[in-house]
Amino acid sequence: MAQRKGVQKLSPHGNPILAAAKKGDCSALNAAISAPDASVDALTWELNNGLHLSVQAGAVDCVQALLDNGADGSINAVNSRMFSPLGIAIRTKRSLGQQLPPVRRQLAQTLMSAKADPLIALRSFSNVLNGVDLEAMQMLVEPETIFASPEPIITAFKIGNQLRRLSMQQPERKLEYERLAVACEKLATDLLSGCRDLWDVRRLLSLTNGSKVLTTAISLRQKTFISHPFTQEFLNELWLREYYGDRSYADWMVAALSYILFFVMVPYRFVTYLMYEKTRVRGVLTYSKLGDLLKIYKTPFFKYTGNVICFMVFVGLILTNSAKHVSLVPSNLEVLLSIWVFALTVGEIREAYRHGRYFADKWNQVDILMSEDLTTPSHSH
Repeated sequence: MAQRKGVQKLSPHGNPILAAAKKGDCSALNAAISAPDASVDALTWELNNGLHLSVQAGAVDCVQALLDNGADGSINAVNSRMFSPLGIAIRTKRSLGQQLPPVRRQLAQTLMSAKADPLIALRSFSNVLNGVDLEAMQMLVEPETIFASPEPIITAFKIGNQLRRLSMQQPERKLEYERLAVACEKLATDLLSGCRDLWDVRRLLSLTNGSKVLTTAISLRQKTFISHPFTQEFLNELWLREYYGDRSYADWMVAALSYILFFVMVPYRFVTYLMYEKTRVRGVLTYSKLGDLLKIYKTPFFKYTGNVICFMVFVGLILTNSAKHVSLVPSNLEVLLSIWVFALTVGEIREAYRHGRYFADKWNQVDILMSEDLTTPSHSH
């Protein structure tokens, strides 16, 4: 198997892998890859790698052989004309209305299934120096191409968002770009509309990660997708977990009131659990009344409600403390507020550690500034 080594710039005829890829000879390519000193990262002077040359030769089997032997790391590399292998596969010289040759379509689907970035290809198609290729863009947004991606819905969102940006950067082609963007958004929405019930929606979104799809849709302002009835149902299910649709409004009111009176209700439930549960093995709590209540408390709805209530209590304590006279000895209330601020700071540090892009969110930045603002006067006093 070929190893990934330092990039070499060679003539296609001076490297066995590049020479076999340029000819589309899969047998010679496999033999070259199996050589001890073979490198799938070798480049020509035009910055074409083996994938570029295989795509130009229309050799699907060569492309697959390179991907299977480590060339997937350079699948998004661009040559001197700023074309990635996917861009070369899609962009062809053809007359208006002529269909893309089947081999090119197969090459595009093979590269998309290997996680080729369609945005790189889209940028090369919209490069005014190379000439804007609207036909290639049309091919890129076709369902067969997008469905080949491991994350088709997210891919459709990203392509549509990039096309919206291009419509603002190149106003002379605004109508064409917006038409293609609408086609991408419609593709994602049509996938939802094709579902028969919420079970189909779960299966569709679980192909990747349901929360990731929704997060991407919200960040890229995919309003049609978010406002779809099935999306709203799925959001409600995420918000309330397994309790969505299974409890009456009276049950939710009782749970909400017990949550507000958490410090009063939990000891009572716990004492009841100790009195009536004869076995105390691990996992029994899950099937008890207390466990039922705690599972409701873990749903995002009640977590959000609890955070709002805690913040309101915190603000009330600060206002109460500000009305008192300042003394050198901290009062019990000030000690409590200091502990509370310390807990908020630890919570922000924990969230930043758990989420890699925590500081990229502007609301998280506001939380950090608020914690810092509260910590400074607390420690200085």
